Amino acid sequence: MSFARTRNTTRASHATRKRVVLRRLPADVTAAIAISCLSALAGLAEEAPADTIAAHIRTQGYTCSAPVTAARDRAASRPNGMVWLLQCAHARYRVQLVPDMPAKVTQLE
Repeated sequence: MSFARTRNTTRASHATRKRVVLRRLPADVTAAIAISCLSALAGLAEEAPADTIAAHIRTQGYTCSAPVTAARDRAASRPNGMVWLLQCAHARYRVQLVPDMPAKVTQLE
């Protein structure tokens, strides 16, 4: 009789441990997803404005293979669009970024 009781107790404790693990699984997965999202946002914050603006104007057909600097032109900027002076290895651009529209790009001499 004691062998049967021990065996049933072992099964019960194993089932209890399994339920505890299954209850913690959603919390662990949620924590892993949150950490992944936060690290991705931190990576975006580290990207230089020159790289971001250069990538944006490349999608419109302009060449900027090696962005050097990007400086915001505060005098030309407006509330609905920021103006940046982008220096690339072989060209210089004035880029006006307007939300939900293509950038207005002017190549400077």
